[in-house]
Amino acid sequence: MARKNYSEAFRRQAVDLYESTPGATVRGIADDLGIVRGTLRHWLEAYGTGKKTAADGTLTSSPLQSKPAGTGASAPADQTPEQKIARDCCTDR
Repeated sequence: MARKNYSEAFRRQAVDLYESTPGATVRGIADDLGIVRGTLRHWLEAYGTGKKTAADGTLTSSPLQSKPAGTGASAPADQTPEQKIARDCCTDR
């Protein structure tokens, strides 16, 4: 199967859709968009705000953790998404 390439705009819109849709799940959004759940999770780590709209419409923390505690170096607070992607590409292997 050929690897698909998605534009940055599409990736950011997918993340925004997940974070802003009340009660949305990674599985549901990924299925709706025709992408793999792991791909959406990666985009959430790279572009996500860490916030999620709960089923009742309130803003809450995302239940997704980008990395388990104690693995890898933490990202500096002023790091851009591009820098985070570059850092993660080389440290997750």
